[in-house]
Amino acid sequence: MARRARWAVAVVLGLTLTVSGVARAIDVTGTWRTCLHCTFGIICEDAYDTWTFVQTGTTFTLTTDSAPGFSFTGTIDPMSGAFMTDPNFVVFTGTATQSTITGSYESLALGTFNGLRDCDPMTPGQCDDGDTCTIDTCSSTGIAPCDASMPGTTVDACTYALAPGCTSTSTTTSTSTTTTTIPDFPVDGVKLVVRKSLASGRETVKFITRDTGLGFPPFGSGSDPRSIGVVVDLLSQSEGYDIPSSIIFAGDTRWQTKPAPATYRFTNSSAPAGGSGVKKLLLVQGRMLKVDAAEHGLDLMNPQLSLGIRITMGQYETCARFGPATIRTDQFGRFVARNATAPADCSNESLLGP
Repeated sequence: MARRARWAVAVVLGLTLTVSGVARAIDVTGTWRTCLHCTFGIICEDAYDTWTFVQTGTTFTLTTDSAPGFSFTGTIDPMSGAFMTDPNFVVFTGTATQSTITGSYESLALGTFNGLRDCDPMTPGQCDDGDTCTIDTCSSTGIAPCDASMPGTTVDACTYALAPGCTSTSTTTSTSTTTTTIPDFPVDGVKLVVRKSLASGRETVKFITRDTGLGFPPFGSGSDPRSIGVVVDLLSQSEGYDIPSSIIFAGDTRWQTKPAPATYRFTNSSAPAGGSGVKKLLLVQGRMLKVDAAEHGLDLMNPQLSLGIRITMGQYETCARFGPATIRTDQFGRFVARNATAPADCSNESLLGP
């Protein structure tokens, strides 16, 4: 039996299905089989849940098996599928297509969700997504990543495959899983400085990259940091990786943007207070990414040996690793490294190093 979901916090790991063909406005009305993936929390485990949406225009209500008797309300853009529930004990932020829902939930921990429409294999026609380029099927399937963490546990849900003669413009689908790969943007790093004051306990992180290959979420997309937030991770070869170093929560209003060059700028002069450990974040498309944070969670009691940094904005993970050859200072309370070459990818294994 699938475990019941336990509520938690996070950033969106978006998954969208876009294929050539005829599409219609998004309507999430109906029942969805959802995998909730916990990434951080005291009680943290993957779980299947059943969600029921009722959408009217740009508003909706949502009920879940995990919160019986409670109804969430929210808004949705029927054209882009971007949706968010109103502030409550848990907040869901995500993106919907006719066939999938993906996003994050925010409460006492960190997590993401992937969902497929519920169906009855004995009732034909339930999975028609209105797209002439998809083959629509109702089948017993696992939903990523619950299919890996809970092997053998399946749900009846709509699955989709690309029809012959059509071309996918985004991620492709399988008739048995919705697994997708989040694109990595490993970059060369100019500088990483991490400090912790012995007297006050004050923490600082400063990171700069000018790699032209860094990821830039399009304005208004499912990975726009203004709507889904940002997670900054530090991964230490000596201390390992436990929790995110700093977070900008979804919906924070302190973002500024500029169209040319395309720029995101976040400022929280009160950090680590003010609801975010990030003091400043500047992302300029094709030019630079700067992060200035006032918390990191590392002890810095011993040499770090190497440090990896990963900045996640929805589907966009930008990362760098500062290995032994880049280190200028690595001592009690202070780590300074410069001129790092890009790692192979943004996985924990690559950023923690050998």
